[in-house]
Amino acid sequence: MLIRLISVFLIVCALTTAVIAHTPLKETTPASGSILDSSPDSVRFEFGQAVRMTLVRVEAIDGSERRLAFSPSGSSAVFETEAPNLAPGKNAVHWTALSPDGHVIEGVVILIVRTAQTSEAIPKQSRLQLDITG
Repeated sequence: MLIRLISVFLIVCALTTAVIAHTPLKETTPASGSILDSSPDSVRFEFGQAVRMTLVRVEAIDGSERRLAFSPSGSSAVFETEAPNLAPGKNAVHWTALSPDGHVIEGVVILIVRTAQTSEAIPKQSRLQLDITG
């Protein structure tokens, strides 16, 4: 009985560690799924605790990709890109970071910039519902 109790305890501890090992992305500004009239001045990432951002890149609807500069360069719970200059249409902003325990975490934020053709077709208040956690 004691061995069984210890085994259950160890399993619960292992599962708890696995759950808290990865730091969640709490929110982005603009929010993932936003439909924007123009490219935002920046993209802001807010995490549940300090992480070390290692890469932010944007992929446009035509498949072109480029890296985005971000700050700060060290460990923080909040990061912001410099002017992302998003193309009209769908843009996937991919991010990669290291959590405090060294695990790689990543995700994607989808932002849509209106074009002349979509401005009439998509209501201003429309917003896609997308998962922003990696």
